[in-house]
Amino acid sequence: MSDFINKPKTGPRARSRIRFTPERNEFAILSFNLELFQNDLEALIINESTQGSCVLFNKKFIPTDIVISKGIYVLVKIGKLEPVRAIVRWINNIDSDLMKVGFENTEHRYTIKFK
Repeated sequence: MSDFINKPKTGPRARSRIRFTPERNEFAILSFNLELFQNDLEALIINESTQGSCVLFNKKFIPTDIVISKGIYVLVKIGKLEPVRAIVRWINNIDSDLMKVGFENTEHRYTIKFK
């Protein structure tokens, strides 16, 4: 993880965790199989923290058998970090091609098998 994105905000909408910008050329890898980590989908990392992450998907590259919706659980591998189990907390459809998704880690360390 690299530098802070912004100075911490104050007030009622302040984030409780510090966000970090990703390293160059790092991507998020998602696995929809919670038992065996596999590369089901890749995304661009927007920011990351100890409690979660925000990623950007190009909808054209999401396979038709994969549905991303609020409340589903996935395994998320952010850059070089180990995969963690996470829940989709929010989805922001930016336009017809792009979708931002926010994940909250439900476990900090997740023991999984790699495919």
